Amino acid sequence: MIVTLEHINLSYGKTKIFNDLTLSIPENSFNLLIGPSGIGKSTLLKIIAGLFPQLKGTVLVDNTAISQLPANQRAQHVGFLFQDPDTQFAMPTPFEELTFTLENLQIPADEIAKRATAALEFVGIKQLADQQIATLSGGEKQKVALAIIVAMKSKLLLLDEPFANVDIIARQEILKKLKTLQADGVTILVADHDFSGYQDIVNNVWEIQHQTISVLEHDEFMQRISKPQRHIFKTTNEGIFELTHFKLSAEKKALITVPQLLIGAPGITLLTGANGSGKST
Repeated sequence: MIVTLEHINLSYGKTKIFNDLTLSIPENSFNLLIGPSGIGKSTLLKIIAGLFPQLKGTVLVDNTAISQLPANQRAQHVGFLFQDPDTQFAMPTPFEELTFTLENLQIPADEIAKRATAALEFVGIKQLADQQIATLSGGEKQKVALAIIVAMKSKLLLLDEPFANVDIIARQEILKKLKTLQADGVTILVADHDFSGYQDIVNNVWEIQHQTISVLEHDEFMQRISKPQRHIFKTTNEGIFELTHFKLSAEKKALITVPQLLIGAPGITLLTGANGSGKST
């Protein structure tokens, strides 16, 4: 087992989060962690990552008391992608961030650039290597954070809502890439509220409920995956916001060109598109 938790008890103030929780995750497995918001998914990932050093109970990763290791040694065992990627960045560009991370892990200098470039290529954002992180979209930032933990080459990857800002196509591509990491011997634990895409790739589904955790059987998991529904959208000539001969660019990159468009008919308008296409802008 690459993860062993025994008799974990944790409270926030008077609120009990985990009561005598026990968990064993097999090595080289793909695991999905589910449960409603606020139930403790992120907290459990932080426990496994060793971020609660005074915790009551046993926390072992790769048969090692992970919380007792210095940060650079801990990274050899666990890579953690936080829910908000902005909390992980210290440098201005993705390549500099990767370089900074690998330098802190004391990776040989002649290997750093090669490993950083390979990680960016793996995630599919090599073209963003020298772009300012502050100018990236939410989904692009999540891809940068994923590239960082890929470059670390940890034995266990903990991913907290890694697709919250990622478009559907990129989500499917990243899931496939995570599966290839598993084939290379990496164990993966993903906390997610969206079950789509996992049914054919996960080995275990873990559900947090009643302050403890249990395995969700495959048949029950399949029943919870909602079938996609078809929606019919109607065009309208109404609106309160009009674009005419409109062009939008960012960082010398052309994002949107619109001859004429009327937006904001009564009701709810959905704005959709790939990561980095200009939705937030």
